Amino acid sequence: YPVVGPELNNRMHLLYLGVGKADGLVESDDSIRKMLDEHGVKYVTHDLPDYGHDWNFWRLALQDFSVRLFKTAN
Repeated sequence: YPVVGPELNNRMHLLYLGVGKADGLVESDDSIRKMLDEHGVKYVTHDLPDYGHDWNFWRLALQDFSVRLFKTAN
């Protein structure tokens, strides 16, 4: 596993976490966010209520991710 700490903020353009709140992986996602927060790693979230781990969620998440990924840095 890579070393997780604030130095990752300089090495990554975007760390994107998305989850449908009706997904069975919500608890795992919450624990990952907690660990990243504790280690000072910046990330972007995209959470949608009433969505599970299915294509409907991923279609919306991919659209949100794409806009952020190709956004011009200021």
